[in-house]
Amino acid sequence: MKKILLFTFGGSVLALMFWSLFRCQGDEQETHVKIGGILPLTGAYADIGVWMKSGMELGSEYKVTNEFGKIISCEVFIEDCQGKPTTAIGNYRKLRDAKNIEFFITTLTPVGMALKPFFENDKTVAIANLGRDDFLSTCGAPIFRYAWSASYEASFLVNYIKQHSCFLESNKAVFVHVNNDMGKNFDVLFKQALKCQYVSIGYDEQSKSVRDLATRVLNEKPSYILLYGYTKELGFLVKELRQQGFNGDIYATQGFSTPSVIEAAGSAGNKVFYTDCDIPDSAEIKHIKTQLMERYAATFSPMTITAYNAVVLIKMAVADVKSTSSAKVAAYLHLNSPFVINGIPITVSENGDICLPLKVVENKYGGDEKK
Repeated sequence: MKKILLFTFGGSVLALMFWSLFRCQGDEQETHVKIGGILPLTGAYADIGVWMKSGMELGSEYKVTNEFGKIISCEVFIEDCQGKPTTAIGNYRKLRDAKNIEFFITTLTPVGMALKPFFENDKTVAIANLGRDDFLSTCGAPIFRYAWSASYEASFLVNYIKQHSCFLESNKAVFVHVNNDMGKNFDVLFKQALKCQYVSIGYDEQSKSVRDLATRVLNEKPSYILLYGYTKELGFLVKELRQQGFNGDIYATQGFSTPSVIEAAGSAGNKVFYTDCDIPDSAEIKHIKTQLMERYAATFSPMTITAYNAVVLIKMAVADVKSTSSAKVAAYLHLNSPFVINGIPITVSENGDICLPLKVVENKYGGDEKK
């Protein structure tokens, strides 16, 4: 009888211990993550900011739970940097000081470079949609770049040109680019990779003399033209080049996919080949596109899905490490690559590149065709 009582008592104690353990784990049924977005919602790059804002908001609703069934809820706080570095710094201080946010998503090279010292000093997780190669931290801060490096994109596009055109070293390439850090970076990379006659022509983002710029380009008698830029002036330039009689191939970096650029180019933008994310036409992506139209009356952009996936990656990391510590989340992202979100394979390199598959698209006004 004593043995039975002891067994029953011991079993009750053991059950109580397990109940207490799981009760402690389940007391807080939800872990809350706060993510800050510093995006250009107004100004020349507003298209990019709006794409990423919608992606962040939709990504915050993606359901993530940890192994105990605890929900990882998410709230995004988005500030308009207007594409200006000084404004972005003010945005960061406001979000960091007032909201105590440890995770940030941003874009545009000048903005990212201005914020980099703050990310490093505060040890906040930063995911930036940039191509600038020296953005990544050398100080051990959890800084990531969500896009390809300029060197990878340039190499990918040049390989495509050599494989899909009658490329000769006697050809003459003219690279037309915005006069900013990324444009100058691409200039060096294209010149090294093409190994043919090469001319670089820069222009200011607010330039109004598109006709003069097109004339200057065509005076070089190019075999083909390469473009880098994000604003509608790039589209007007393509239209002017065609109107002045250029019928050769035009190649561009991802910025050409901006709706305002394609709209400005109109039918003259047909047969422009540009780099872009290779995103599958999965059921999940179709659902996101439907949500974009219903809630934002917005078209889908690769930058929408990069922002969406950046939020989901943070939530997945928080769920698995059971912590909102920026250091633990950063370590998780480095050590657990690759990831698959919405059917898209995502890898994180040793130096912090968050990479998506890349493709070249042949633009057709009113639709795109994968190559």
